[in-house]
Amino acid sequence: MKEEKGQALAIIILIVLVVLTVGLTVATRTLTGLKETTKQEESIRAYDAAEAGVEEALLKIKNGVGVGTTGTGTLAESQSQYIYEIQSLSGLTGSQFSFRVEKDQSYQINLDDAALDGIEINIYWWKQNPLLEPSEVDPDVSIGCGSLDPAIAALEFSYLRQDASGYSIAQKEIYDYCSTARSNNFSTPSYVSFNDSQNNTFLFEAAASGSSSITLQTDIKRILRITPRYNSTWVLIDVPTGESLPTQGFIIVSKGISGETERVIKVSRSVASLPSIFDFSIFSGSDQPLQK
Repeated sequence: MKEEKGQALAIIILIVLVVLTVGLTVATRTLTGLKETTKQEESIRAYDAAEAGVEEALLKIKNGVGVGTTGTGTLAESQSQYIYEIQSLSGLTGSQFSFRVEKDQSYQINLDDAALDGIEINIYWWKQNPLLEPSEVDPDVSIGCGSLDPAIAALEFSYLRQDASGYSIAQKEIYDYCSTARSNNFSTPSYVSFNDSQNNTFLFEAAASGSSSITLQTDIKRILRITPRYNSTWVLIDVPTGESLPTQGFIIVSKGISGETERVIKVSRSVASLPSIFDFSIFSGSDQPLQK
C-alpha cells in the first residue's frame, strides 16, 4: 500500500508540474502577445500624432510662419503627443545653394528677398559624371568633349521678374562647355575651378559668370529657372559673401509619442514652383492673341 501511495503521489506531482508548465507557457505567450499588441497600438498612435504635427506645421507654413518655428500638441482621443520643428531646406551655406537636376527637368530658385536687390548671382555646374555625389569626385580627373560629350550637361536658365508693368523674362541664356563639339551654337561658359565653401572641395568647372551672370533688379517677384540639357547635373548658385539666399523650402521634423513608443516623420516641402512644361511654352510679346 505504501508503494502504491508513493507512486500515486509521484504521478500527481508530475501532473501538477505538467499543468504548471503548460499554464506558464500559455501565460507567457499571452503576456508577450499583449505586449506586442500594445506596442503596435502605441506605434500606430505615435505615428498618427507625428502626422498631426506635420499637418499643423504645413498649415503654419501656409500662413506665413517661417524657419525655426516649433510646436507641440496632444491628440484628444489617444492622448498621444507630438513635437515638431520647421527647418530650412538649405544648400551648403547661406550664400550658396547646391542641388542636382535631372535632364530636361526644371529647378526653380526663389529670389524674393529685398536684401538681394542689385546683387550679382553666379551659376556653376558640374562638368563631370552626374551620377556621382559631389563628395565622390576626384578633383584631378576632368572630362573632355568629343566622344564623352554626352556626359557633360548644357545649362539653360531663365530669370523671370514681376515689376509694376507685369511679368517678363529679364534674361534667358543657354551654355554648353561642349558647344563646338556638338555644333549647337550655344554660348560657351567660363572655365573655372570653383570650391564649395563648406568642404573646400573641387566641384564645379563650368560657370555662367562674369558678363553672363545675373544682376537682380528691384522687383515685386523674381525667380530663376534652371534646366540641364543632354544630361543631368549638379548646380550651385552663389551670391556674394555676406549675402544670403532666401529659403528654398522647408523640412518638417515631427515626433509622435505614445506611451513608451516614439515615431519620427521627416517631410520636405519646397516653395511653390512652376511645372517643367512651363519652359516649353510659347511667349508672345504681341497684344493680339495667338490664332490657330
